[in-house]
Amino acid sequence: MSPMDDIQRFYPIFRVLARYHVRYVLTGSIAALLHGVSNIHPNDLDIVPYCIPHNLACLAAGLSELQAVAKPKRGEWRRDSRHEWRWHAFEVSQAQDKHHKQVLNYKDFRTFDRVFATRYGRLDIVPEIAGTYPDLIQRSQLKKVTHLAVPIVSLEDLLATLTVPRRTKDVELVKQLRHLQSQPTSSIPAE
Repeated sequence: MSPMDDIQRFYPIFRVLARYHVRYVLTGSIAALLHGVSNIHPNDLDIVPYCIPHNLACLAAGLSELQAVAKPKRGEWRRDSRHEWRWHAFEVSQAQDKHHKQVLNYKDFRTFDRVFATRYGRLDIVPEIAGTYPDLIQRSQLKKVTHLAVPIVSLEDLLATLTVPRRTKDVELVKQLRHLQSQPTSSIPAE
């Protein structure tokens, strides 16, 4: 599967977000592919939404059309004493898993901080761990995904989220991104 095939797999989600005029910045492995990373196969689409009530209401409407179901929370991100984000896992019983209830409140962005299963694949909404929309959008760039212009996180911002907190699974990705950062241009051709 080519990088563009991996990206195109999520095109229906991009299309729904555009139809509902959701303001967001793309981050994560799909953003890495659009920057030119190879040899990764994303299992979800990561977005940082603009966390104002109107935009979150638009996002909720889009999630409804996507028939999105929030996965039960298995933990949460917390800042440590050095203000770095660290994952704190919860014990989740099968009963809690089974009776999990999804409640989205457009006045509280934290209710959107979830991984959603949609009919087109997983959508991970990350309102603050990858940075906030007002900060990221300033440095973002538009990339074309089929017929849509999608704002993607800058290479520098993407690297910042992958290196703090450090995860073993991101080592190769960080190496590729650092290589791309040293090149004069760092993107794959958009279709």
